[in-house]
Amino acid sequence: GCVVPALTYTVFFFAGYQEIGALLAASDPDVQPLSLRPNPAASAIYFDQLSPGGSLRITDISGRVRMALEVTGTQAHLDVSALENGLYIVQYQHDGFLRQAKLAVQH
Repeated sequence: GCVVPALTYTVFFFAGYQEIGALLAASDPDVQPLSLRPNPAASAIYFDQLSPGGSLRITDISGRVRMALEVTGTQAHLDVSALENGLYIVQYQHDGFLRQAKLAVQH
């Protein structure tokens, strides 16, 4: 019947969340949360309370850098419409400090 395929799909769907959780849990305890909106996102994400000279980076769950931006003001935005649906890690680095957040892209 359809129970086994549905169960298999559900397990694989949530496995991605598990990997992201493990990735963030294993990170440095000094990493602070990063605020972004909206989340989940379809087209663009927005950031506030940044510092000029910092950098934003989006990586997929395998650690591959998918987007990067040098921050020139206190606010920034990234167009994520070219990213595939899925989970990503967004990192902001400035003066040796790291802030990060999970991002879901859903078109």
